[in-house]
Amino acid sequence: MARRSEQMTREIASTYAERLRAIREQLGISQAKMGARLGVLSNLVSRYERSIQDIPEPTMRLAESFVALQHGRKKENL
Repeated sequence: MARRSEQMTREIASTYAERLRAIREQLGISQAKMGARLGVLSNLVSRYERSIQDIPEPTMRLAESFVALQHGRKKENL
């Protein structure tokens, strides 16, 4: 049972890592700039994106909010 839980945790971490990278690339910003927006160093963003370090849920929600803000700005410019 513990192994299954560990596997699920790794899969979730990998999904978060892929999503964080996709968000950063969608925004067209570097890891350093993403780190500044998240309040972390760029090397930590790199570790997040490579699933070396788990991404805290609040950090992921903050990253998701950047996309929402970007979409809101695009709508305002129409």
